[in-house]
Amino acid sequence: MTHCFLDQIQQAKQIFYINSWDNNSYGAITDFYGECVYRFFEQRRDVYGNCHRVIERVKDNPIVATGIIGYWLHFRDCHDPIASYGSPNKEYPQDIRQQFDEYTKDKLNQFKQIEGKKPYSWRPGIVERIFYTEFIIPNEKRLNKQTAALFNYISKEDQKEAKEIMKEYISYLNEKKKEYEESDEKSTHNKNGDKRDIDTEKLSQNFNTRLNKKYIPRLKKVLEADLSDKQFAGIALLIFNSQYFIKRGHSTFVAWYREFCEIVGSTYHSSYAPSALKETAEKFKQKLNFLQ
Repeated sequence: MTHCFLDQIQQAKQIFYINSWDNNSYGAITDFYGECVYRFFEQRRDVYGNCHRVIERVKDNPIVATGIIGYWLHFRDCHDPIASYGSPNKEYPQDIRQQFDEYTKDKLNQFKQIEGKKPYSWRPGIVERIFYTEFIIPNEKRLNKQTAALFNYISKEDQKEAKEIMKEYISYLNEKKKEYEESDEKSTHNKNGDKRDIDTEKLSQNFNTRLNKKYIPRLKKVLEADLSDKQFAGIALLIFNSQYFIKRGHSTFVAWYREFCEIVGSTYHSSYAPSALKETAEKFKQKLNFLQ
């Protein structure tokens, strides 16, 4: 049976359990502050056989595990009685789904504390949407990359288990992201079946006179249809790229898209960059060929 180096990693903070590791280094891997950030504390013996830290300042010791792996190391089943002494897993055991849920909830709360101070945060659900569609996956991939340092200390078998946790957590986050993306595809049409109220006057002010009155009613008719937020965003991109569009006052797509949402009464999504809307916009090209 392969020796499990993961069982040598301490689950409670500030308890030093000194061991030899797979790379023959000697020291402790512990989350000193209880923040799910594990560091390697190298140890050396003096002439009397007593162990001392090579680096005294905690934060100068190298990080070897963070992110979902840092959380998982606290709550995984550890079979070493010393390393698991004081472990939260003894009192509050969590299965993998609970670990993913609780870790993500903690990350979302941290994100809200920062983003909740920004002007856009008043919009219902916007902070959560940005968290799941833009922030969390790139952030966790970065933390997983940082956690690769742990692989120097543990066996191939241990690495396989940790990598599987990383992989599954990214899959979990992709499912969360998909839920938001699918909701974007749903129609935002008035539930009573009324026509959408399009601010035609404000809309027409964004075109030069060459797009005459003949085409504004045609554009309005398209915009009154039962469309999703993403479809509206695709049309906004077509308009932005039109030779008749006046870019003065909104030289970037984001600036125009925000105004367009107000004109048509749709919800603004910060994740809708032009690159993400090309396919959607293409579907309206024929219907809105007068914009070309």
